[in-house]
Amino acid sequence: MDSRRFDALDRALAKLLNERAQVVVEVGKVKQQTGGPIYAPQREAAVLARVLGLSDGPLPDRSVEAVYKEIMSGSFAIEQPLRISGDDKTSVMFTTTHEPGALVQVLRAFADSGINLTHIDKRPSRRENWSYTFFLDAQGHRDEPAMAAAIDSARRHCQDLFVLGSYPRATRIL
Repeated sequence: MDSRRFDALDRALAKLLNERAQVVVEVGKVKQQTGGPIYAPQREAAVLARVLGLSDGPLPDRSVEAVYKEIMSGSFAIEQPLRISGDDKTSVMFTTTHEPGALVQVLRAFADSGINLTHIDKRPSRRENWSYTFFLDAQGHRDEPAMAAAIDSARRHCQDLFVLGSYPRATRIL
């Protein structure tokens, strides 16, 4: 296999990703003007379903979905610069280290910083048996000192920790 072919494909992918990102910026401006939501779960699900339908291998669906979720995550970040509203929520995804009490230590990091956790969920990591990825929502913005301290402290007990984003909490009952 010729490495020049990989180089050409990588250039094309980078160009398409940046082209998509430019459209995201334009959509973000419209959403900012109209007050539209940055994150629309039904839209994300529709995009993933459409892309998976277009994919005919050899990558498994799980891999294609992971790539697209990462693309969408980056898109949310550039779509609209969110500012601290004073009534924000931060979403975090993490995998703990494999030692007794690691999950408790992660949760304690938030409690010790005075951060209220509003939602916790877990899903199989799909990397190895009996390994889980945790998702949590917490009151506060990632740029607030207490939240930043909690995240830094929690990170010490995690194999991976990603801040998915901070955004104004919904005021409407869904």
